[in-house]
Amino acid sequence: MWTEGPGGWVYEWSLLAEEAEKKNDYLLASLIYGCAKYPCLFNESKHEAFNKQLQALLKATETFPYKFERKVEMVTYKGITIPFVYHIIYAENPKRAPVLILSGGIDTYKMDVHMRGVALAKATGANIIMIDMPGTGESQVASAPDNDLLYKDFITKIRPIGNGKVGYIAFSFGAYWAARLAMAHLVDAAVAVGAPMNDAFLNKKIEDGTILQPKLGMRGILPYAFKLDGVVPDAVLLNKLKAFSLEQLGLMKNIQTAPLILINGDNDPYIPKSDVTKFEGIANIETKIIPNSGHCASTKIGEVMPWVIGWLKEKLN
Repeated sequence: MWTEGPGGWVYEWSLLAEEAEKKNDYLLASLIYGCAKYPCLFNESKHEAFNKQLQALLKATETFPYKFERKVEMVTYKGITIPFVYHIIYAENPKRAPVLILSGGIDTYKMDVHMRGVALAKATGANIIMIDMPGTGESQVASAPDNDLLYKDFITKIRPIGNGKVGYIAFSFGAYWAARLAMAHLVDAAVAVGAPMNDAFLNKKIEDGTILQPKLGMRGILPYAFKLDGVVPDAVLLNKLKAFSLEQLGLMKNIQTAPLILINGDNDPYIPKSDVTKFEGIANIETKIIPNSGHCASTKIGEVMPWVIGWLKEKLN
């Protein structure tokens, strides 16, 4: 994944993307360039693949059978004004439909979830807004526990696009923010799939030993999201992660949240099941552990999506 040139990750995926471009399949090319830039934009070749992904997507938009726009909101975060780039698929009647925010995690950006956004638009009838989690993609801020301040201003600005209701569905690290924003009542409903919530960030060996730790592929990705200078000692990353835990933030007591679903697989190598099960029985929170599945229950998430879609439509309309 980190090797450059022929045989390397970026090079070989880019060749496949170029083949798709030659066939005028620009949406497929965009998705493949997304694979090329995976898992983060840590060097020039990854940035180049990311730029090609954007250009291919923009070319693909010329033939989309739905209204799509790439937009920018200027938002305030800790006293500075910064651009927040997002993509939107409009509902047939935008003002009568809710807004549903969609994001991936620390290694999956808004263009990578485009087809998931298309499916959600069809299934929910909502205006779908696809974003990059702070610290990733086109986000200009580092991933930090106070990113809720960034989201707060953004949500205020995009809420009038629809009927006034805003939901958030997200996966992996991005799901942490779906849950946090629901708990802060900044959104009206949220679905968090594979979210690290508390124990994952504290690196606790509980239950069957599943943890979120840099040694499981995160050592090269987390520094990018935290805007650190290259690979750093594990102790630095673990301290950064600890600051996100709901316990450290004082948010584990007297939880009063907007409607929230927490979902994950029972065999996630990053997130302990306790980051779902600890929230069982709390008002307005529904939990589901999907057996025989891993991170974000990716191999079986389709089994529960009809329930998720129905739940979102009920809460947002």
